[in-house]
Amino acid sequence: MKKGFTHFLVGLCFWFVGQRIATAQNALVIPDTITGTEINLNIQHGSKQIFAGNATQTMGINGPILAPTIILNKHQNVTMRVKNNLSDTTTIHWHGMHVAPQNDGGPHITILPGKEWSPSFEVLDHASTHWYHPHLHYKTYDHVQMGIAGFIIVRDSLEAAINLPRKYGVDDFPIAIQSKGIDANNQIITAHTALDSTVLINGTYKPFLNAPKQVIRLRLLNGSPERVYNIGFSNNQSFYQIGGDGGLLSAPVALTRLLIAPGERAEILINLADVSGSSVQLMNYGTEIPNARYGAAQPGMGQGQTIPGYTSNPLNGANFSLLNIQIGSATSNPVTSIPSSLITHNPWPAASAQATRNLVFMSMNMGPGAINGPFTINDAHFDMDVINFKVPFNNIEIWELRNQTPIAHPFHIHNVSFYIIDINGAAPPANMRGRKDVVLVPGGNGVVRFITKFEDFFNDTLPYMYHCHMLTHEDDGMMGQFVVNSPCSLLVKSPENANVVLGATAIFKAEVSDTVTSTFQWQSNIGFGFQDLENAGQYSGVKTRELRVSNVASINNNQQFRCKIANATCDVISETAIIQIGTSSLLEAQQKWEAQLYPNPVNDMLYVKSSAGKAVQFVISNTLGQAIAEGTLNTTLNQISVERLPKGVYIIQLTGLNQMWVGMFVKE
Repeated sequence: MKKGFTHFLVGLCFWFVGQRIATAQNALVIPDTITGTEINLNIQHGSKQIFAGNATQTMGINGPILAPTIILNKHQNVTMRVKNNLSDTTTIHWHGMHVAPQNDGGPHITILPGKEWSPSFEVLDHASTHWYHPHLHYKTYDHVQMGIAGFIIVRDSLEAAINLPRKYGVDDFPIAIQSKGIDANNQIITAHTALDSTVLINGTYKPFLNAPKQVIRLRLLNGSPERVYNIGFSNNQSFYQIGGDGGLLSAPVALTRLLIAPGERAEILINLADVSGSSVQLMNYGTEIPNARYGAAQPGMGQGQTIPGYTSNPLNGANFSLLNIQIGSATSNPVTSIPSSLITHNPWPAASAQATRNLVFMSMNMGPGAINGPFTINDAHFDMDVINFKVPFNNIEIWELRNQTPIAHPFHIHNVSFYIIDINGAAPPANMRGRKDVVLVPGGNGVVRFITKFEDFFNDTLPYMYHCHMLTHEDDGMMGQFVVNSPCSLLVKSPENANVVLGATAIFKAEVSDTVTSTFQWQSNIGFGFQDLENAGQYSGVKTRELRVSNVASINNNQQFRCKIANATCDVISETAIIQIGTSSLLEAQQKWEAQLYPNPVNDMLYVKSSAGKAVQFVISNTLGQAIAEGTLNTTLNQISVERLPKGVYIIQLTGLNQMWVGMFVKE
């Protein structure tokens, strides 16, 4: 009986889908543009009439869904004024842009409800197509699926000198491709689902575009959370890729198919004067997508590797129209030909690399369930308090990505663009030889190598991210972080971990080269951000400065310390050292499970993610040690209401499985 009812529900769901497919076409929405030295962006709740019946609840920027296209010029200075009008904490990341870590908008740079974030920076990118979207840890999928995403177009003098379509909305069109799960009440499903059976282009369902009979430019963005697309045209006409993630290629590349993974961008030209007839369809040729990619008929390496609900989604392994292009009269002064060359590229030679880093993708589950993860990088899940790599400033490096899972993963790195050296030992195809920041790494032990340079920005403590751009994988922890170290040579020796017993004194030391003008400032953190301690002052001729923590108590276990040192020419922050209490056997026991708190700082609801796998007890105390709240956490992901707590710093202690975990959070 239950099985039959389930089949009925699935059938009913796709009856709704079928009804939607039968609806009339809609004019493609072209996002408004916004330019200038100050860009005002208001993140907001909204609603949109996507289907007949109930309006769909959405999120957007300066509107109900998606966001305006930001147009910038290379070397201009810009301030992004981002106001969060949501009821939830969020972030905004400038995907693909080369900016300092404090301006990057990763999960460490949160925007609380009602607050504003205003990063300012010089645009250093080449002419290119980027995008911006939320990046809050555990919530990226939710916020992007609800509609927060927009284009960034950077222009420069080299691109301006080439005869290309660049009249926005006339012969130069942004095309954001997104798949979503939408329920029978027309609401976006934010729970992880393989029933992402609704495709929206620029937030428009079943769109058509009126375009002139000449060469037009499509700036393609795969903004879907997981789905790979295989782009082509219904008449199998050749089109020309002129740009990738980081800007223009050396020359246009003629294609009839283009595989584009989540997070990737591609600029293509098509000559509509060559189309016989009044329209042509921009297509996804899903029947031709190789297996082991989300969107193919078989998402894993073999038949046994399946995703729940995947085979019920009619988009998987199918050919379908993305956009109906209706061809009208040419504009005045149209572009009528494809240029023969574009810009010059000078990739760093592999022999110039000063380091090679190896990143291995793995699934925590083996066998048929391996395709469902959770996935790790170098056998580690993302931890906000752990820096995975420390990269020397100006280093040229090769990163080798090895995918030991049964599904392809789109790898994205913040801050830099890279050049692909090879994919499974072979040189990349011509359309992948430009600057990139996303690359699809094949499953089944596929290997991609790329080379890049970490230049212009450094910060010893604030990191950049690298991660899988399948948003469900990213939120589940398939992410790491790196810092680009300061070139300053002031610091000679960082403090070391202090292994002590309860009641003892922990001693940390920082040593410098300049003993005359250097200042020091000790800082401490328990999982929410470093704060200055009172222990500060001048070195004044003494090479080493100590910090003493007397009468060490249980709450000090795993407390982090570092020293910020500066003189007239540079400043640097030491390596982080921690207090470790107890015997080695106790320390081993304390490493059996971990916990994470987010958002932090928090406004109303604190989420606690524990890897204990069983119930643990919690106690929240103020900084005087007075217990404020206590209870039991029964699941892997819990939420604790802290709305009524006064503003300030609080300590949370988790106890279970013969282990104690202590963290700290800030109530805003």
